[in-house]
Amino acid sequence: MLTRRELIRLGLGSLLLGPALPACRPRGRAPAPRASTPNLVLFHLGGGVDAAYTTDPKTRAEVEADIDVPQDEGEILELGAHRFGPHLAAMAPWAGQMAIINGVQVHTAGHYYGTDQYVRLRTNVHAEMPLFCDVVGAHRGDQPLAEMSLWESHGNGYSPKSFRGDNLFARIDELAAADFDELGRSMIKQADAIGGQGRSPEARNTAANIRDSARLFERLAQVPRFSPVVWAEDPLEQAIALRLQRVLWGLQHRLVATVLVGFYRWDSHQFNAQTQAGISTRFFSCLSRFCDELSTRSDGAGTLAEKTLLVLGSELGRFPRVNETGGKDHFPEVPMILMGPGLRPGVYGGTGRRREAVALSVKSGRPEVGGRLLVQLEDVGSTVLRLCGLDPRVYGYNGQALDFLLS
Repeated sequence: MLTRRELIRLGLGSLLLGPALPACRPRGRAPAPRASTPNLVLFHLGGGVDAAYTTDPKTRAEVEADIDVPQDEGEILELGAHRFGPHLAAMAPWAGQMAIINGVQVHTAGHYYGTDQYVRLRTNVHAEMPLFCDVVGAHRGDQPLAEMSLWESHGNGYSPKSFRGDNLFARIDELAAADFDELGRSMIKQADAIGGQGRSPEARNTAANIRDSARLFERLAQVPRFSPVVWAEDPLEQAIALRLQRVLWGLQHRLVATVLVGFYRWDSHQFNAQTQAGISTRFFSCLSRFCDELSTRSDGAGTLAEKTLLVLGSELGRFPRVNETGGKDHFPEVPMILMGPGLRPGVYGGTGRRREAVALSVKSGRPEVGGRLLVQLEDVGSTVLRLCGLDPRVYGYNGQALDFLLS
């Protein structure tokens, strides 16, 4: 059986011991936890998805001569009133449920700072700010975990009730129900000893965190073990599939309220066409299967699709022109895809002849002469918080809520 010391060494220190950082505390009085707050899965497609192949395909006549048009017109998918690039072909069954925003402003062309921004869905960030999943996860219902992280990118969260890393889950998978029961009982005893009457606020907070850990192990003792399924013969695609299957397992058994899941393979300074195709076609194929599973799996109170928001994006975009090595460099605008309850599907945002974001109508979210809106990353963050039933201002999000996204 894993001892508590071993669990801490594996990365559970914040889950067991971490105090809530002052920076995580909302402005004013935060709303009480709400069981109706939806699950959230935040996908980080690290390196920069090329919109030309996915959410914003253009024909040669629609761009300047030096702007890359990587596919023939016949490869552009016409789905209803909207067009999608060939790398989104696997998502065609879900096109009517996607809300796509092109030209989201991230104001950086650097991976590390861009990632720090993306995992908070806001710009102008610093290291002490909580991650977006931490904010939403604090309002979970009966899930023992506020947030779970499965990703290849850098970064750490600040929730004292987070759970991180593929390797950690692999170790957890080795334990039996009796091990979980014993860990839970042991932690309850430790919590009682640490957080008794008259103890300091820090000690009481640590005891509360340990009790949440005990709840996790008690739940793990009761739910079916994680059982991997082959979705693809290709090793890379199957690796993506396993991570998404882990997300489904956590949501279906109400172990976790929010998940940050990411992959870092879209950085394509060289051989852009091959690099983007190699990861996007695999990822979106798995994502389509993931959406199938969301629509059929239940947590006992309805399907997962009815109560799960999906947010997909990159920390930066790909430059509109191809460089001398056949690659594309960094670009401070990104496409984003949202799916889930409360959203109005469609393609919003727009780009011009040089693939630069153009001004939009505040009301419709579509290009308009005299438009006054360029969508900012923090606008997306504010809107998703509203979808989760939270007031963005309470958490310092001052972006404009995008009402055109809300059904």
